[in-house]
Amino acid sequence: MAQHDYVIDNSTGANVRADINNVLQAIATNNSGSSTPSTTLASQFFADTNAGIMKLRNTANNGYVNLFNLAGGINVDANSNFSADVAFDGTGDQNITFDKSESSFVFNDNAKAVFGTGSDLAIFHSGSHSFIADQGTGNLIIKTNQIQIENSAGNESFLIATENDSVQLFYDNTRKLETRANGIRIPDDTKINFGDSDDYHLRFQNGTGAFIEAGGNSLFIRSNNIELGDNSGNKYLQGIDGDATVLYFNGSERAKTGNNFNFFLDNSGGTAGKGRIAFGTSGVPFIEGLDTGNHGSGSKMEFFDGDGDTFIQCLRNSIVKLYADGADQFFTNSFGLQMKNDKKILFKKETSTSGSVTCVDFDKDNPTNNVGDISMTNSAVTYNTGSDYRLKENERPIDDAIEKVKLLKPYYFNFIETPEILSQGFYAHEVSDIVPTAVKGEKDQVALNGMPIYQKLDHSKIVPMLAAGLKALIEKVEKLEAA
Repeated sequence: MAQHDYVIDNSTGANVRADINNVLQAIATNNSGSSTPSTTLASQFFADTNAGIMKLRNTANNGYVNLFNLAGGINVDANSNFSADVAFDGTGDQNITFDKSESSFVFNDNAKAVFGTGSDLAIFHSGSHSFIADQGTGNLIIKTNQIQIENSAGNESFLIATENDSVQLFYDNTRKLETRANGIRIPDDTKINFGDSDDYHLRFQNGTGAFIEAGGNSLFIRSNNIELGDNSGNKYLQGIDGDATVLYFNGSERAKTGNNFNFFLDNSGGTAGKGRIAFGTSGVPFIEGLDTGNHGSGSKMEFFDGDGDTFIQCLRNSIVKLYADGADQFFTNSFGLQMKNDKKILFKKETSTSGSVTCVDFDKDNPTNNVGDISMTNSAVTYNTGSDYRLKENERPIDDAIEKVKLLKPYYFNFIETPEILSQGFYAHEVSDIVPTAVKGEKDQVALNGMPIYQKLDHSKIVPMLAAGLKALIEKVEKLEAA
């Protein structure tokens, strides 16, 4: 490293020789040093070892121009001109070349043009497909007065979007949809298809009529207010959200739903004081409303078979009865569902079915949130309640289990109404002080009418206490045995 003022002072031969050698050393090392040479000249090289950059003094001799890094690589802070092709070698074959003859940058397959501090946008060709990949934050915004997307040959349009005008979509170079000031426009004989197999479509056919076609599947029309009518405004049907559905004939209302499903009937097939909806001709099932006076004050609704036998009977402000073989078997009341004393709910498992079958499910909110069930096999019944860890929190060990188990008082006893049956268990009020979660109700509680409200005991709630007590006792025994 050397720097010099490039002046050969008058001196003895040896000194002049040394001064010339210092000048040559400064030239040979490009004035290498950690600080700017004391003497600067226009177009003078300076190898700045502090910044690690080769610099060139500008022609005004008032500053430097960066050329390249001393360790390798270009470091330019002024305009640069390249008179030939420029190649940039990437990983593998992912090279980038400036082709002067084509005045273009050529990106090999998978070589990306990347934009944004976080590489948010990339443009590249994978070898099979071309990509404009918006892979960062924000939106991809294209600004122009008109966008036209065409095939590679430029002779077929896919999409045309024009400022302050329409957006047009094409199929096989034929316009199929166009936005307008008042909505969208679809040419004649063009369908709007829905479904993987075009199962459902809207169509305007040759200017002769409009069609809604479901292709053999169900057709659903959903709106808060639906009205069907002719071009003059005469109604055929009207459906109103939260209100009635009305059917019309010749502009007049003929049938209307309501809170009680009001339906205009001529009463044929029924008798005076009755409203009847029959299915088919005489001798088939029907629904009949029996009135105490005029229609609308009905006291009873019954469902009959063709022979007049009752299936269901609904009494106004009272119960609903379910019948079998001409006799009522089940009925509702203020408590819920009740059955005759000699009746039962039968869950029958087919003998050909293997494994366990669920008879009753207890669900929270929906069938996927099952919290318990009653299941059966060909020989046994099991009762299951929710115990998943995801349903629980604030768990802590049962530390005083032995003391609580000592407080429990199991008995032999019989229930008053079944003296012949010997049972064993606990009194609910005694358990309530030891395992309160196992008991429902209060001791000696009575209803407003003086009838007793009996306490109930869930024996399964005592099992964890017994298990904890047994575990603690085993641990004590093991300690004693070890000692």
